[in-house]
Amino acid sequence: MIQRFGDKLRYLRKQQQLTQKECADLLGLARHSHISNLESGRKTPSLELVCLMARQFDVSVDYLLRDDVAVDKPETLATHAEDTLKLQFASNLRTLRTRARLTQVELAKELGGISQWHLSHLETGSKGPSLEILLAIAGFFDVLVEDILYGNFDKNIVL
Repeated sequence: MIQRFGDKLRYLRKQQQLTQKECADLLGLARHSHISNLESGRKTPSLELVCLMARQFDVSVDYLLRDDVAVDKPETLATHAEDTLKLQFASNLRTLRTRARLTQVELAKELGGISQWHLSHLETGSKGPSLEILLAIAGFFDVLVEDILYGNFDKNIVL
């Protein structure tokens, strides 16, 4: 689902003329091998790491995660505080779901592969979404990943 992430990370790193070690240091990672694993597609990043990379490289989360965005066309980031990312996501998800007049069970069914129990935990902020679930939710509601993370969907969504 996020097959081009590694290519985008490599592209951004090289644009900044950073080695893998320098990039790892910039992101607060203990080892540069983590960057190598991300770039090669052997590892999938956490949502927190994706948000940190977006801030550090001044690009959007959507640019990093969506395969339909070209590697050499980074979108700039709208700056946001990340301190309450899970809680803000939880609130935004709940708002989108209730505006669409869906129950948790109905939305879970629409998303496929997610239980109502898991959706409930996402809406309370006790769990954060996987990247796949985040993309599925953004796709279902036809909003940007940035919007569902940061709550900018009011201007984009008509329910």
